[in-house]
Amino acid sequence: MRFVPAYTLSAYGGAIVGLVPGTLVPRYDLVLSRASFVALPGGRTYMTGPIIRVRGSFFGPGGHTSSDGYSTNMLGFAFGVHVCGTPLYDTEGFVLLGCAGFSAGLVKLDIESTAGASYGRNVPLASGDFGFEASYNFSRYVHATVRLESNVTPGGVAPTRPDGSELFRSSFFTGSGLLGLGAHF
Repeated sequence: MRFVPAYTLSAYGGAIVGLVPGTLVPRYDLVLSRASFVALPGGRTYMTGPIIRVRGSFFGPGGHTSSDGYSTNMLGFAFGVHVCGTPLYDTEGFVLLGCAGFSAGLVKLDIESTAGASYGRNVPLASGDFGFEASYNFSRYVHATVRLESNVTPGGVAPTRPDGSELFRSSFFTGSGLLGLGAHF
């Protein structure tokens, strides 16, 4: 009997809904995952414990124009840590995951008024994440994934006019849908 760690590096692309009113904001993730297996004599392997993930996300550009003509463009990034459990993990087939974690990052807002005056703000962003993922391992080395995720974002993102009034506020709950490809090593 021996313990064997397994690592995956996955790249995802998709969109976020709820971050900017009425706009799907592009999102790109790079995720490093670690799972632990125990290998028994005879070749059978079993997963032991949860899957641990670290994630870097980039989202944007996303834009919004308010009724009074203010235009807001945003770009952002976040880093997160997640723990995943699985009812099904086949190293050469289907994988189903449920994941929970947290992310923190920064959103850059560029705001322009109808008069042409522009200003920028950097806004911290933190969220709690919960999602489901379905993957298929095409071989011991390559997989494709579909991920759906819900985020709770206290405070959200709220760009303001020069007088301090809000142009909009992102939703407390946001959601993401992503497709990904990855490699095992």
